Amino acid sequence: MQTVPVSLIMILICVALLIYFGMKGVSPILSGTVAAALVSFCVPDGFVTSFFTNFPTAFGTMCRGFFFLFVVGGCFGGVLDATGAAESIGKGFVKTFGSTNWYWPLIIANMLLAATGAVPWVLMSYISFGLAKRANCPRYVCLVAVAGTMVISQQVLPGATTLNNLLTSQAMGVDIYSGAAVGIITAVCGVVLVGIYINHLIKDARNKGIGYDGTGNEDGKLRQDDELPNFWLSLLPLIVLLGFVFVFVFILKGDGTQGVVYATVISTALLYVLNFRYIKPGVNVLKEMSKQIVMVMPGMVGACVMYGFASVVAQTPAISGLASALSNSSINPYVIMWLGTMLMVAIMANGSSGALSFIGVFKEKLQEMGINMGAAQRLIVITSASWDTLPHNSFVNAMIPVYGYDIKTGYKYLLISNCVLPTVYSLIALILTLFIH
Repeated sequence: MQTVPVSLIMILICVALLIYFGMKGVSPILSGTVAAALVSFCVPDGFVTSFFTNFPTAFGTMCRGFFFLFVVGGCFGGVLDATGAAESIGKGFVKTFGSTNWYWPLIIANMLLAATGAVPWVLMSYISFGLAKRANCPRYVCLVAVAGTMVISQQVLPGATTLNNLLTSQAMGVDIYSGAAVGIITAVCGVVLVGIYINHLIKDARNKGIGYDGTGNEDGKLRQDDELPNFWLSLLPLIVLLGFVFVFVFILKGDGTQGVVYATVISTALLYVLNFRYIKPGVNVLKEMSKQIVMVMPGMVGACVMYGFASVVAQTPAISGLASALSNSSINPYVIMWLGTMLMVAIMANGSSGALSFIGVFKEKLQEMGINMGAAQRLIVITSASWDTLPHNSFVNAMIPVYGYDIKTGYKYLLISNCVLPTVYSLIALILTLFIH
């Protein structure tokens, strides 16, 4: 079973099953574990090593990266909701930007945080709920706004201290600012495309009479103005959060994810101190925080399982075999990079792993051909944002439950914002690369 054809067939079968069971509402904790076990039979290290060592190791790695973000994010979300600060912020932004363009402050804050190398979507998700509630828009609009633009900072913009940009630049022997012109133009196109899609979703929801949809942990009723805290006292903790992360990352040279955790704890405490008097009688803040954490934890575990599955897939002969086959093709090398990276990230459901697997095989040929390595790195990292976000992707399985959806009800929005649109702007990047280089 440890051959390229057999392992590829097994991977494709497992991916198909993961998508099918996801659409049927089966937990990724179950389906992902079973899929990892099946693919482990195709790994050269053997089933025992792959499934009982490599799979849980990858699970633990992902858990270390996600766990604290979910805990502090849940606490922050609980205080935001209990104090009414989320609604106050939402009311202020909707009043300033209008009921159609209210999401732009969310996008800007989201992209700024993501560019530091942080993983801000848990935090941004909770912030977005107040905006959606005041604008009377369904939460899937926020899902698209946060997910669709975070990836642009993380995998398109040059200079971002994000995992994909750092790892691929190191692997290609270039700096993180490589391919700057292509990255900047593509990022602008990406933000415009996501904005167009969000406007479409808002208009469509209003035409169908779809308003704000809660997660079940809230009553959905708007507070009266005198029940809301001051807008600036509600917004101040978020400003502190943004400032803290930038200082921690760019001045103190700290880890972006750790910076978000520290900043969220500080901002949660500040939010409570400034606005605790607006907590309604009978509301227990600790219970509100606990409800948020308990609601999203299954999604976090499922995401870690899917990351473990991707790590098992990366060890199969199919991955190196596919990359080698593509590298020996006579097609234009930039086109090969675009197609090859897209294929690898789709199979592995992981942008950085797919990109690095492709680079590992293709880099030597690129050097022999005299290709511009900086341009190649930028094209590969941009393309890695495309079809990695399939239903068995760890990010998908972590994010959708935060918004109160499952794969069946929520994935269709991410399919457009994080697969279809990134494919379009990665094609723009390819055309720009071919034209410039």
